[in-house]
Amino acid sequence: MVKSLIQRACAPQAENLHGSTWTPLDSLNQRTWAPTMRLLREGDGSSAAQSSLSPKRRKTGGYPRAGLLTLKGIAIHRVRARDSGKSDDFALTTSRGMPIRSPVTRTSARPRLLLGRHHKRQPRTGTMALLTPHKTINYYHWITEVLGNLWLLKNAGLPINYVDQYLMGHSGAAWQEKILQLAGMQPERITPIGDLEDQFIDRMLLPSWGEVTSHSLPDWLSDAIHASIGFSRPQAPGTRRVYLSRQNASRRRVLNEHSLIERLRAHGFECHECGDLSFRQQQDLLASAGVVVAPHGAALTNLLWCAPQTDVIELHAHRHQDQSFHLLARQLRLRYRSHSIAGPSHSSRTREDDLELDDCDLAVVEWLVRDALNNTAT
Repeated sequence: MVKSLIQRACAPQAENLHGSTWTPLDSLNQRTWAPTMRLLREGDGSSAAQSSLSPKRRKTGGYPRAGLLTLKGIAIHRVRARDSGKSDDFALTTSRGMPIRSPVTRTSARPRLLLGRHHKRQPRTGTMALLTPHKTINYYHWITEVLGNLWLLKNAGLPINYVDQYLMGHSGAAWQEKILQLAGMQPERITPIGDLEDQFIDRMLLPSWGEVTSHSLPDWLSDAIHASIGFSRPQAPGTRRVYLSRQNASRRRVLNEHSLIERLRAHGFECHECGDLSFRQQQDLLASAGVVVAPHGAALTNLLWCAPQTDVIELHAHRHQDQSFHLLARQLRLRYRSHSIAGPSHSSRTREDDLELDDCDLAVVEWLVRDALNNTAT
């Protein structure tokens, strides 16, 4: 997204971006790490390999450190997609019309196209902040990026009313409207990326979280989200036993979910589809939960509302070892477990496969549930 701009703005290369200001936020550089884990199934080997909690530093392409990049006197342009099946791109240019970098696709726009339009009459915005560069974005990424960046701006000494327009993916969904209301953002300050047109910007704010990899998140993220919307976590786990279904999703569904739900209901679980609940209902549901079981998906973002020591069991495809919710659980001090499941017999064994639990998988999940319930009893 804005990685190359951040890297160029850091000393000793700051002079490469005329009119830019880099504000480091060194206190926000701590990371929550999760181990790199490869879960092996029968036929893959005799044991699972797990790395240290401080994995070797790899070349990740992440930002060098946390901070805020301010660009002054720039223009933003919509670059129409040639293919009707693709989304439009956006490009930032200097005050002279030369392209800087696309905040969405990391590719530079064609100079001739932008220079030809640069001197046309365009509206002007005072201060704009980029909260997320994605036009379409799911529940997890929207909440973490929008609320995380709002909190980072506040830590840079900028109150919410300092910014004239906040640029973000915004579909008008009820949960987005509710979250922005809780964050204290006025509707007239919201600029959906899909509605953005060419304009001049006096001051563009680009927050950076520092280095973020598939196995790390900023230490401050969960607290930042809570603070941004004024949420106070319960002090102790609730008593409800909750299963979060993905039956209405287009991918990573549990194909034989009825077999799983039947076993879970025998232990007092209730089944919910988060897409059928309002944002407040999702908060209340997870805040009252003592044990949560769910396949990997955006619904697990609601772990943010759980009390410390809530038990979480995540089910994911064998090829989809995503650590996002493990990292959140570590930050939130939840008791996290996961189980890796192979795809169905016709599966291409990709990370987006549906899940199909065999008898062994069902027995393992039931054992994990019993273990979690024993923990809550003690």
